[in-house]
Amino acid sequence: MGHSQTYQCKKCGFSATVSGGSDRGMRVFMQTVWCGECRLLQDVATRRTDSADYDDPQSAWHDVPLHCSECESESVEKWQRAQPCPACGGSIEIDPKGKLLMWD
Repeated sequence: MGHSQTYQCKKCGFSATVSGGSDRGMRVFMQTVWCGECRLLQDVATRRTDSADYDDPQSAWHDVPLHCSECESESVEKWQRAQPCPACGGSIEIDPKGKLLMWD
């Protein structure tokens, strides 16, 4: 089961609800990325399966190229929660008043 939470920059106020790195649900692997064109921090699929039996070693997993889900740009950079704010370089932290989502 994957999870997402809201991160907010102390310097510029930039905010996004994302996993904060790599994460996995039952049928998809996700990665948080920064799109410099859209200026969005978002989670995108990196690997997925259409199999109903996702734990079966024979199930077909397919790699998905990293790209922005908004503008389709492939000029995205992986982002981890320990990194600075992608918008301004400031300190980004979990927003205690933000969302916490559990997903599959």
